[in-house]
Amino acid sequence: MLGCTSLEEYEKATTYFGALIGRYGNRIGKAQFTLDGKTYHLATNNGVNTLHGGLKGFDKVVWTAQTKEDSAVGPSLILTYTSKDGEEGFPGTLQVKAVYTLTESNELRIDFTATTDKDTVVNLTHHSYFNLSARATFSGMS
Repeated sequence: MLGCTSLEEYEKATTYFGALIGRYGNRIGKAQFTLDGKTYHLATNNGVNTLHGGLKGFDKVVWTAQTKEDSAVGPSLILTYTSKDGEEGFPGTLQVKAVYTLTESNELRIDFTATTDKDTVVNLTHHSYFNLSARATFSGMS
């Protein structure tokens, strides 16, 4: 899986390269949605739309990280983040956990969980890019 070599490169990346995407992966048309009779207006970052969570989606925040070596499935990286009520226009405080595990079968497994204190929309995903030929190298994010 391809990735950047430093936090600074990830912070400057504009292509969602290797990013954890949220609060909402994909576009939300006209940067608004209606939930329970209330219309929420979101940050725009794709013309008049909201793409992958807005101006500061989950790809642009620093997650809390810990490792777990004794997992029953294999070693894991556990990432957590709290998205506050109103962040990028989304309702509810959202507690998010992403667990990346390298299984005993040499598979990459990604598990997402999220809880909220208010009705909201959420669609989490990961934007991985893979070098399957192992011939090319990648550097820079301009």
